[in-house]
Amino acid sequence: MLISEGLAYADRNDLKTIVVAKTPGVKLYKDHEFYVVETVQQDRPQYGWTEPYTTTILIRQPKPIT
Repeated sequence: MLISEGLAYADRNDLKTIVVAKTPGVKLYKDHEFYVVETVQQDRPQYGWTEPYTTTILIRQPKPIT
């Protein structure tokens, strides 16, 4: 519901929407018409991580209001 209200506001005001998501959240945003701009993987051994930390940047264009 929070995403829908925020996107409705963006649509009314003709605003692009950008989010930075971890891997589990990417599908949620794609389901709301976001598209992937870039995926960044970072090694973080200093924090004890053995797998890369993945961040995805997504954008959604405003929908025209009819």
